[in-house]
Amino acid sequence: MTSSVRILTEATLDSSPSLLLVSPDGSKTLVNCGEGCQRSFLEAVGGLRLRTVHRVCLTHIGHDAIGGLPGMILTVADSVDTATTALHRMSTTTTTANNHVVNAGEKRKLNEKDDDDARPGLEIIGPQGTTGFLQSLRHFMRRDRFQIAIHDKGPYESSSAINNGDSTMRSKGKKSKKKHKKNEHIAVPEGFAVQSIPIPYTYESPGASSQGNQQVETSATTTVEVVSYVFTTPPIPGKFQAIKAKELGIPPGPLYAKLKSGQTVTFTSADGTSERTVRSDEVVEKGSPGVAVAVIYCPSIEVWSTLEKHDLVQNLYRSKKDESGETPILEVMVHLTPKNVFERTEYQSWMEGFGSDVEHITLHMGSSIASGIDEMEERRATPFHAAALGGMTRSLVHPDIFPSPFPLSPVTEASISHSTSSSSSCESSLKVFRGTPMMDYCLIPRAKRGLRGDTVQVNHEHGISPDERTDILSSGESSGAVKLSKEILASENENQLNPENETGELIFTGTGSAIPCKHRNVTGMYLSMNNGNAMLLDVGEGTLGQLLRAKRHHLKPTDNVSDYFQTLIRNIKAVWISHPHADHHLGLLRFLTERNAICGVGVDPIVLMAPPSLFRFLTEYEVVDPRVRNSYLAVDCRDMEYEKTNPMGDKLHIDLGLTWCAAVPVSHCAHSYAVVMDGTSFGRLTYSGDCRPSHLLADVGRNSDLLIHEATFLDEMKEEAALKRHSTVGEALDVGLRMMSKAVVLTHFSQRYPKIPPLSTSNIVNEEKAGISSEENGENTSGKCPSTSVGFPVVFAFDFMRLKPSTISTASKLSPALRLLYPGDDKKSEVENEDDVVLSLETNDKPVATAKEILSVPGMFATKGIL
Repeated sequence: MTSSVRILTEATLDSSPSLLLVSPDGSKTLVNCGEGCQRSFLEAVGGLRLRTVHRVCLTHIGHDAIGGLPGMILTVADSVDTATTALHRMSTTTTTANNHVVNAGEKRKLNEKDDDDARPGLEIIGPQGTTGFLQSLRHFMRRDRFQIAIHDKGPYESSSAINNGDSTMRSKGKKSKKKHKKNEHIAVPEGFAVQSIPIPYTYESPGASSQGNQQVETSATTTVEVVSYVFTTPPIPGKFQAIKAKELGIPPGPLYAKLKSGQTVTFTSADGTSERTVRSDEVVEKGSPGVAVAVIYCPSIEVWSTLEKHDLVQNLYRSKKDESGETPILEVMVHLTPKNVFERTEYQSWMEGFGSDVEHITLHMGSSIASGIDEMEERRATPFHAAALGGMTRSLVHPDIFPSPFPLSPVTEASISHSTSSSSSCESSLKVFRGTPMMDYCLIPRAKRGLRGDTVQVNHEHGISPDERTDILSSGESSGAVKLSKEILASENENQLNPENETGELIFTGTGSAIPCKHRNVTGMYLSMNNGNAMLLDVGEGTLGQLLRAKRHHLKPTDNVSDYFQTLIRNIKAVWISHPHADHHLGLLRFLTERNAICGVGVDPIVLMAPPSLFRFLTEYEVVDPRVRNSYLAVDCRDMEYEKTNPMGDKLHIDLGLTWCAAVPVSHCAHSYAVVMDGTSFGRLTYSGDCRPSHLLADVGRNSDLLIHEATFLDEMKEEAALKRHSTVGEALDVGLRMMSKAVVLTHFSQRYPKIPPLSTSNIVNEEKAGISSEENGENTSGKCPSTSVGFPVVFAFDFMRLKPSTISTASKLSPALRLLYPGDDKKSEVENEDDVVLSLETNDKPVATAKEILSVPGMFATKGIL
């Protein structure tokens, strides 16, 4: 029986603090779920499974606490639904025996069978407004059968029979139509008991108002609720003394189990002459009432002043003086409190009051970009270690096209503090540890309590060790990738434009499909124009963090990082969202929050071009998080279709130089659009979003200088692509041909290709001339890169990739060198439950239905729920 506190992420440019409490029964409680939280699970040694998380506790409503929660709900709901449906299908032998294709009506009947069964669900505890936030998600996501129990009305105690203001809802945001007993259908494991401490928090938001022709600075006072928590393990049973039981003549077997559970037993002595009675406490040592963990979030000293007077906190003080052994022991306090509050003298004195045997872990919430980037925060390790190593490795091929997110050589190892530190006062007896990703603090067994030494990171700059940096450099040489890239670059036209003289660029902040992956973030792009301003094309979760990483390490040592980032965000004048799916817009919350903080609420709002459901979501969300109010000017994609005049066309021309910006309807989900733009730094640029191949898009975007098209699947998976309404590599290239595009960039790859997608031989010609062996994927390639049958440059996008108009051709020719970096890894998926890979459940080792069989059913695309 083990229990621990595990740090998932800390405050960095691309992550916010989150932690897991692992219960003795293996169930997990997640505290905060910011952007990229799912990806951090994949980085854990040995793996962490999202489906074992049964409870989420939120300290506040904001992107750094809830930015990753919608995506997590989708993943957990799909995992639960897959497992539940599989169990039913296993019990329905007649269905599987004939390898029967299950249609939507039959699926509903199967699903109805478990309506009365307890289904795993999710318990979410948070501040007032949590229900409103979760209900707002119904505008772009729904998992009708996955239930969520919400507690956001006043203090909550999990051991209470009734909690006022609690509610049970479906994940689509509506309460269940059936009259259930409270939480009847949510199977929540017994783990940590939890008590919440909600506290009002008042802050000021900068803004501006118009007086005549002038903008006058103003401020608005807002009060929200923030929450701290106390978690308590179940009581810890005492150790059973087997030797003593034997001395008392107790026969081994069931009687031992009864004694361990606290019962008194009566048995006949071994000689059969008498009966004996033995109490549990005669052979079982005295147990413990449990161990307590406090998670403290005080965004201001005023919040702390209220918290430290709270009855629950006062009880923690008193428990330290309780010698009866009846009160849970306060073992560790985790401080999500911002650093400027944590270091206050009164806060430090308060911590000392809990005694020297209580240990403290700091996991400070990060500063906003508007208030300045803390140097330590900027240089801390990213939790997305695999992606960082991949980006650094690709930079060996071409450092400008594939810029490294971190320097290949550390600035200085000595400037980074150790993970373990004392408090700010040298005379203090406090034991304070800085939390780092995957740090584990053992609570149970008590003999092993404390930090596990093997989980405390050696705090290398940016989390990259000298050995890892050495391995990256050696892999570039030993693989032949560096040599081949040099040969390719030497053969390039010396008369091409100098990229240093070009102001426009295209940076890919995410190139993967919906399922989280260690190596690829979800979709996002940053497009800067000739005038220095920019726009975002889709804003998947983590977009801003990835952009900051991509831009940070091209700065000069004398540049002010905070000023640069503020200017970067201020100059983003527009955002395009292609469709309502969560993986294309959940990063919008952080971006709008950060930009409002920099510019002021209502000052210079961006032009937000998006489907109508996204505006309905934002309208409801800003009620519970006012920091995003007045941050955008809304343009419904339907109002800017290619045959109409864009309502914000004049502003887009002034801010970005665009002469035309039009939406084109495409086939994917409701309100899915591609966009065609004239006047970008690349000329005519077309972005497909997620879609099936479109003749209309090819016509509207004709003669594009650059087509960015999704290529989720390989050509041999055309049935899967059709079923999911995505495109294959070949289909994307065919759109480019019909469009007569001058170049194509492929993106949005299935996470089954975490590093580089294989290129089908049908897309390659002149292999002998190109020096490609007969082996698949162009391995052992030397000489020039292959030309494609489409006759124009084709680029495979990677996270952090940076293109300029003059480097597109070069990027397309570097693919063979990139493939040498990943020998044999092309088809290896590192995704736990990949929805777009496994299209059918398997029962008794026989697939229920393949994608090809599903598509063979007449009228299947008209069947409700198939897509």
